[in-house]
Amino acid sequence: MAHRFFEMVSFNQDVPALESGDFTLSYAELSEVASRWAVEIIDRGGLSPIIVACHSQEQAVIGMVGCMMAGRVWTILDPKTPKVLRDQVLRDLPDSLVLTEPDPGQVFGLPPERYLTCSKVSPSNPQALQPVTTSRADPICILYTSGSTGVARGVLHSHASLLEVVTKSTKHFDLGPSDRIAMLSPLGHVVGTVAVLLALMNGGRLSIYEVKSEGLAGLPKWLSDRKITYLHTITTIFRRLATAVGDPNTLSALKVVAVGGEAVTARDYELFQKAFAAKTQLRNSYGATESIDSFQYVVGKGEPMLGMSLPIGYPCSDQDIYKLMTEGGEEADSMSGELWVSSNCLALGYWMRPEDTATRFPVDQEGRRWFRSGDLCRVDD
Repeated sequence: MAHRFFEMVSFNQDVPALESGDFTLSYAELSEVASRWAVEIIDRGGLSPIIVACHSQEQAVIGMVGCMMAGRVWTILDPKTPKVLRDQVLRDLPDSLVLTEPDPGQVFGLPPERYLTCSKVSPSNPQALQPVTTSRADPICILYTSGSTGVARGVLHSHASLLEVVTKSTKHFDLGPSDRIAMLSPLGHVVGTVAVLLALMNGGRLSIYEVKSEGLAGLPKWLSDRKITYLHTITTIFRRLATAVGDPNTLSALKVVAVGGEAVTARDYELFQKAFAAKTQLRNSYGATESIDSFQYVVGKGEPMLGMSLPIGYPCSDQDIYKLMTEGGEEADSMSGELWVSSNCLALGYWMRPEDTATRFPVDQEGRRWFRSGDLCRVDD
């Protein structure tokens, strides 16, 4: 993925890559400041994943890119993360360097040698750095689940799985250098990570909006002013946004509004029809941290609503297949059952949890890997 980012840099030197408030970096500038962190990471040596624990989202993005350049696996740990999850991540990665801004001790309480600190970076003198060679099968990051099922697990993804996620959305929605991708979710959330990659792997612009600090009242104006073309958010925020938009032309640049996390109801669909411009598509997406973007259902303005909620739709590509299974692990004879997914977007497994990996990522007799979602689904005619 670092090589693809360098390709985008070479084609888009002076094009804005990252913006957050008044903070902006071009592709050349982002490459430069991320290279400085990459050099620091390489100089410190070691093979353990890097914990990127920056207070601001834009600095975390820079750290993430720096880890990619250095060929190191990374995970995001927001210093404001609840202590239970924060302590779990630090236990899971006891030897990892913590990449952060200066003076983080009051948050993590780690010995000084665990920290890799950089002042808030801004462009200065370019450093030539070629990305460390990696293969598509190599791991790239650890994304933590929410812990809603009991314990948060670190999900290990490869370069190949995340590149597949980018490729599918890029092809389906014709994303490229002219697109401006909104990042509303924290970088440690899978939606935030995908937003970064959709922008930077396509030469587009990543625009960060801090929902917790900025609130939702100013979101419609921000989306309009930034000319956002692609927005992925949770259904709750979508409802607030759609209710607040008075004129559909307010968000005239928006090509896609993708929602997920809970059902999209008939009322939500009605809000979409009223609030968004004629060219905007509504994408109801389904996936998990372990299997990103498995299914999607895409509709446009004026299309009829069938039923009380939008379905999760269809597999996102020909390589995505599914089956419905019984509690006993047999393929269901009926049109309902537990959803099992096989996809090029499947994670490698759970970090340091081999038993959980074997249980949730079974391999069939033909050697195909599956992910057991735990979700009950039915197939409609």
